[in-house]
Amino acid sequence: MQRIGLTDITITYHRPAIKGRKVWQGMVPYNQGKPFPWRAGANQNTTIQFSQDVFIEGQPLKAGTYGLHMIPSKGEWTVIFSNNSTSWGSFTYKKSEDALRVKVTPVSIDEPREFLTYNFRDIQSNAAICVLEWEKKRIPIKMSIDLQNTLKQVETQLSTQAGWRWVGWFEAARFSLQNNIAIQKGIYWASRSVYMNVNFSNALVRAQLMAKARKLNEAETKKQIPGLIEGVFERYAAGWKPWNAAAQYMAQQKDYKQALAWNQKSIDLQPNFYNHWARVGIYTQMGDKVAANKARKKAIKVGTKAQINQQGFGFVWSGRPQKAIEFFEIAAEKYPKDGDVRDNLGDVYARTGQKDKAIATLKKALTLKQSPASRKNSLQWLKKLGVDYKTEK
Repeated sequence: MQRIGLTDITITYHRPAIKGRKVWQGMVPYNQGKPFPWRAGANQNTTIQFSQDVFIEGQPLKAGTYGLHMIPSKGEWTVIFSNNSTSWGSFTYKKSEDALRVKVTPVSIDEPREFLTYNFRDIQSNAAICVLEWEKKRIPIKMSIDLQNTLKQVETQLSTQAGWRWVGWFEAARFSLQNNIAIQKGIYWASRSVYMNVNFSNALVRAQLMAKARKLNEAETKKQIPGLIEGVFERYAAGWKPWNAAAQYMAQQKDYKQALAWNQKSIDLQPNFYNHWARVGIYTQMGDKVAANKARKKAIKVGTKAQINQQGFGFVWSGRPQKAIEFFEIAAEKYPKDGDVRDNLGDVYARTGQKDKAIATLKKALTLKQSPASRKNSLQWLKKLGVDYKTEK
């Protein structure tokens, strides 16, 4: 699925493979659509669904689901949007059921595609190119929307249930920002969202819209965004979460001084694992290993066992087992009598091939208080490592 503005475009199709066969003028004949056009896929009808009215190659097409067919040729191709979207392939296609026909020009691609594939390219705020790619050919179809009409739909939605929640006003403001349209309305919408529930997302969009309204260049915008965000947070007494999210955003912008200041504001409001862990990330980005390690120990100190386990295995799942080991070693110091934490540490030792450490740690885990799942995991790992724990006892 691809979204353009507020319009969702969904293509449903089957993917034939080449399997060494000739595709063009082979599996797909150039027969001027006789006795029927190509189904532009395999098996059942290829269908395309539009949640709102669109323009196809500049021609209007109503919202709905259409059967997608094509008439290939050496030159221009004909792309057909049929009101019949439930047939098996194109075998029962009728021209009288056409909703729209457009002409497009195929282009050659360097890297062959074994499987037929649809995707979207050149995605803009109000348009995108839908492409069919197979073998060494690409069939581009330009799809666009009427931004002014979409804007009216956005305003209409705000008078429905969407207008009772902060996210509805936020989405409207973001639409204004992304499409550079109705900026003053966008500022109002963002302000309504902030008033209902101040958070980093709506504060940032409001700040970015304010910068557009002031016609600031990129450097001036980057300079003023922090002050605009902070002003909103102070006015509406933002909690620790918005300050923490804003701090991480400033770290991404490489403004580490501001990032650390906002992170500290979050910690001052409510110290917890998440804002202390965000501080680890900021120091890591800065390259300050000493400060990062100190912040890591602090995060573990204030974190719950569930938060620590989640973060530790997050390292494992993201392919950073050594980080997980460092994390669980500190956690084991915090919870010296907790078998679950020891099991986690032993688990990661085993995954990284540190057999002796794994065996010793898992045996230790089994002598401590453990959940049934943790105990089962310890025993399974010991068995994999060649240790019969019951026999040994």
